[in-house]
Amino acid sequence: PQQIEASIRLEASVGWLDVPGPAEATVYIDGKAWARKAPVSIPVPPGPHTIHLVYADGKQSNEQQIVVKEDARYPLTHQ
Repeated sequence: PQQIEASIRLEASVGWLDVPGPAEATVYIDGKAWARKAPVSIPVPPGPHTIHLVYADGKQSNEQQIVVKEDARYPLTHQ
């Protein structure tokens, strides 16, 4: 019998949260701070998430609930 070699690459399914700013705001997803500050694009697993920002002056945005779908992008605006 002939041998066939195959390579399979598995990638986790994610959606993307695009946070344009304000600059230097810390992004919190489900209560955990993201390592990079805004502006940033963040890969997140599909499903419901709670997002808020903490601005450079220490003030916080309102929490925003979002349901992320695989391979979708979500531009976030906060007040």
